Amino acid sequence: MRERAETIIVGAGIVGSCAAAHLATLGVTDVIVLDRNPGPARGAGDVAGAVFQTHPSRAMTRIAMDSVRTYASLELDGEGAWSAVGGMEFATTPERVEEGQQIG
Repeated sequence: MRERAETIIVGAGIVGSCAAAHLATLGVTDVIVLDRNPGPARGAGDVAGAVFQTHPSRAMTRIAMDSVRTYASLELDGEGAWSAVGGMEFATTPERVEEGQQIG
């Protein structure tokens, strides 16, 4: 593996992959995507394909929302290549409740 790149993306989940795709569209070629899992890309919490659009950072929330729009626009052989099937995320600590209140 190379040791240096102009851009390094940490995490090959849906957000990291979408960021890499956007950079490629813009012509950026010196990019490394790092992920802790050696296998196929897996999302936060090891839920493959899940896209949680909540995050303590408004910037990360917006990136996740943009990722959903990007993946929803993908097609393969004239059909949608990604399906949003839904999900639930629960705040199980007072800190997570506060984060959710800040996002909303």
